[in-house]
Amino acid sequence: MVTPNVIIAGPPKCGTSSLFNWLSDHPEVCASKEKELCYFVDKGSHLFKKNANYNLHGMQKYQEFFKHCDSLNAKVILEATPDYYYSQTALEALPELEPRPHLLFILRKPSERVYSSYQFYRNNM
Repeated sequence: MVTPNVIIAGPPKCGTSSLFNWLSDHPEVCASKEKELCYFVDKGSHLFKKNANYNLHGMQKYQEFFKHCDSLNAKVILEATPDYYYSQTALEALPELEPRPHLLFILRKPSERVYSSYQFYRNNM
C-alpha cells in the first residue's frame, strides 16, 4: 500500500504550490499526479469531491493517486492540499495512516496573505 509520508497543508496563498512543485522535481520524491486532492476535506466543504473522498471511499481510493510511485522506489511520497489545515476529517484520519505521514504546515504573515489573495482574485476573476 503506497500512501504519502509527507503532506503539505496551510491556508491558501502561503506557498504550498511552490513547495509542492519544488519538492516534486527532486529525483527521490514521488508526488501525487495532481495537487490538492482534497481527499480528506470535510463533507460540507465546497472542495468535497463525491467521486474521491475519505468519507465515502476510505483508504482504497486514496491509494490510487499514488500507484505510479510504487515502482519508483522514492524516499518521499508527497501530497499537498492546503485545506487540510481547516478540515476535521483530515485531523482525525491523517494520524491513522500507516506509516504516519509528516505534516508540513506553511503559514504566512496574515497581511501579506490577504494582499496576495486580493491580487490573485483581482487578476483571475
